[in-house]
Amino acid sequence: MISIEFLVTSLVVVLIPGTGVLYTIATGLFIGKRASVVAALGCTLGILPALLASTLGLVALFHTSAIAF
Repeated sequence: MISIEFLVTSLVVVLIPGTGVLYTIATGLFIGKRASVVAALGCTLGILPALLASTLGLVALFHTSAIAF
């Protein structure tokens, strides 16, 4: 059973904006809408290599554990 403390902590972590969100909002407020869209695209493109690396690493871990068993 999941505790209420875990649920509250998870909710807080999910609701706090990350650095990419803060950067995109600040860019939109100070420079403009077009720059904000470019910043959002740049942040998204920056996440993709990390996503790919973590996915491949997880796949390698699952593959290795399947061989071990």
